[in-house]
Amino acid sequence: MWLIYPLYSLNWIYIRDFKDFFGKKDNYVKKVVDKIPSKEVYRLFAAKAINLFYLLFVPMLLLNQPWYIVLFAWITMHMCGSALGVVALVSTHVDEDAHFPVADKEGNLSATWALSYNKTLRRRI
Repeated sequence: MWLIYPLYSLNWIYIRDFKDFFGKKDNYVKKVVDKIPSKEVYRLFAAKAINLFYLLFVPMLLLNQPWYIVLFAWITMHMCGSALGVVALVSTHVDEDAHFPVADKEGNLSATWALSYNKTLRRRI
């Protein structure tokens, strides 16, 4: 897993968003809206293009660096950010005292996370 964790943000930003929009699998986006508006599809592509432009092409142009140095820095940035993010996420999910609420038939939770956390604290005291 430690070889996959550093690639998490690349997957999330450049693959997962497209899977959520265009994939056949039922996901949160598909549960909230029946059909994604065309405007949002254009916004998705524009956001990804702008992201790549200012993170890759602007540094190449302004810093006068070779493309492979900028690409290496970009990948390193994603790997470090992913490792930190995943460690923060994983550490909360492997806790033995973690309680995960169950949703009702409509997908609603009976209480907010704060209420659930408060009940857990009262049981410990």
